[in-house]
Amino acid sequence: MAVNIKKCPACGSINTVRIIYGEPANTYSLGKGEEFKLGGCCTLVDGPELYCKQCEHQWNKEEAIQTEYSKISRLKASVGGFFGSSYTIDIQLDDLQLLWEVTGDVEERKEKSLRRKTADNLKAELRMLDLLNWKAKYVEPGVLDGTHWRVEIQLGDRKVVKQGDNRFPKEWTEFCRVMRRVSGRRFS
Repeated sequence: MAVNIKKCPACGSINTVRIIYGEPANTYSLGKGEEFKLGGCCTLVDGPELYCKQCEHQWNKEEAIQTEYSKISRLKASVGGFFGSSYTIDIQLDDLQLLWEVTGDVEERKEKSLRRKTADNLKAELRMLDLLNWKAKYVEPGVLDGTHWRVEIQLGDRKVVKQGDNRFPKEWTEFCRVMRRVSGRRFS
């Protein structure tokens, strides 16, 4: 799932149009059903790029991305293989709770509370890792054993899953480092 920047961050409507800068500032139709809103004669640095016809909110790509990451309420990540241990981290960002487990060669389970600042920083780091734009699946064809991983992201009432077998997004090593730092335990 790529972040849908055309979805209004204020009301969730998809009844939105692009803002094009020029005069005057009204909504026009281009024919073929494509509409746009004129935004005035001057383009603003980091100014609004989209307009919601439902609630009249205006926003840019950065606001849309920030809104999606702020909705993350839970992150559950696991990694392991056919041989050796498997690790799971379940982070409840709204409840500020973290559960870390290892199964396989060794069995261990640790729980801890998080600070609000830690949870907020984690969301910012997930954004830097572009987590929501990872592909849904990373699979190395023809390999039946090895390392398997899964990341579940709860965004409001929607769950997004990213997973792989012996293939990883380019940000995977940094993601594992973040999981180790937040949990204080091994993850990889």
